[in-house]
Amino acid sequence: MTSLEGIYLYCIIPKQENIKIENIGLEEGKLYTVEYKDILAVVSNVPYKVYDFSMENIEIHENVVKDLMNYYTVLPFNYGNVLKTRNDLNSFLKATYINLKKNILKVTGKIEVGLKIFIKSEYLNSVIENDDIRRMKKQIAGMNEQLAVNLKVELGRMVKKALEKKQGELESKIFLKLKKFSSHARSNECNTVNMVLNASFLIEKEKLDLFTEELNKLTPSYDEKYMIKFTGPWPPYNFVEISK
Repeated sequence: MTSLEGIYLYCIIPKQENIKIENIGLEEGKLYTVEYKDILAVVSNVPYKVYDFSMENIEIHENVVKDLMNYYTVLPFNYGNVLKTRNDLNSFLKATYINLKKNILKVTGKIEVGLKIFIKSEYLNSVIENDDIRRMKKQIAGMNEQLAVNLKVELGRMVKKALEKKQGELESKIFLKLKKFSSHARSNECNTVNMVLNASFLIEKEKLDLFTEELNKLTPSYDEKYMIKFTGPWPPYNFVEISK
């Protein structure tokens, strides 16, 4: 390995016999494993640099991890982790070993699924508007553009508050109930204007049918004005916490 090369880290898997890794990694690098006690780091040799967040590279990273998930328990690492030397990797594995083992125990036999709920664009106003918002809009409509600036700022606050109320409603009516059917759950930040739920769940594989059955009971009343996206199974990115 030259001084300009590094080691790209994809994930951690438990040590076992006859590991087969056929994917090609970043920079068309061959994947291999580095052993530390009873765990294996799945890595490839790459140029030592900061990797851009290109869709092609992210897809390569995700495909490696997702393919391994079909055969092994995986602790996925986020895209872009490059270590400078083999010694750096060994030091990292040594420093985080106890934490890595706890995470393996946490996710063994489980999968991650995602649930996102959006208000359909054509229904956004009707879902979140209340009497106060309607009165404010009517008042602004009859005003000079320059004079209405402060009221528009206030209207924005009112709309934000109404969206947060709707998000709280969905968290109570859907997220908290589904949480009971999972081992762990996370309510993530809603990152678009019309998103009202963004949740991740860690579920035992044999309980996935129970989870989806409960989901189907909870969501029909939201079908007309809402778009529901249920995705997975995914490697448990949202439930792996690596610290020394």
